[in-house]
Amino acid sequence: MRHQTVTWDAEKISELLAYQAKLWDQIRTTPRQKPEYYRVAFYGDFRPALCQGKEYIVRGEPWQRFTDLWVSAHQVEDTLMSSCDVLQHKYPEASLHRSKMQPSPPLRSGPDQIIWVTSVTPEPDLSNLVFSEGVNENVQTYYRYNNIKTFSTLRPYKVLSASTRSEDENAGVMTWLEKTTLTCE
Repeated sequence: MRHQTVTWDAEKISELLAYQAKLWDQIRTTPRQKPEYYRVAFYGDFRPALCQGKEYIVRGEPWQRFTDLWVSAHQVEDTLMSSCDVLQHKYPEASLHRSKMQPSPPLRSGPDQIIWVTSVTPEPDLSNLVFSEGVNENVQTYYRYNNIKTFSTLRPYKVLSASTRSEDENAGVMTWLEKTTLTCE
């Protein structure tokens, strides 16, 4: 049982601790890119039914921003496909719905395949000790965007006019915001 033996090789221990100190110094001084997260929901008649009616939180690559999701397939470099392009390639029959507003109930329950993609904001647990005073800002930033289980999104809340009481786009005024909180299991 070699893993249970204790070594007293001072040179190896010194090398290991120097390497560990170098890593901690890089963590302290080097800012990391912040990833973005997306809510991806599948509505309609998907075959196979593995993703039908399901919603997922997807982490984008650090270089990928929500605006990348609006790029059409012919504008993307051959080696760099955005998340929506990958989804469109995997589900060619589906239409992508890129809006803060959820598709209407008839569209969600209809036979057409719809993939709804919208950005979400990570909501870190600020009671974690890493967010205490005196902890390096780079360390805190890492924990604000990683190991997250709670996300939120803001969307316009449609206020119906008193005269029409309909959901006609011209009749409503979008002045309020609705915050939706999502928790991953």
